Amino acid sequence: MKNLEMFKMSKAQMNNVNGGRSNACTRLQQMANGDESANWGPRQWDAWAELWEKNCWD
Repeated sequence: MKNLEMFKMSKAQMNNVNGGRSNACTRLQQMANGDESANWGPRQWDAWAELWEKNCWD
């Protein structure tokens, strides 16, 4: 669950992370499709979905 700290980042912060929006969206996809999401509960998925909607959904 160590990567859930990403959920604390604002949109502006995510856009400034190593390559900006593109890398942030790629990372969100990796989190959802990887082992780290295997034990996520509804709260983690809701937080992930909120970040995806704010930062990656056009």
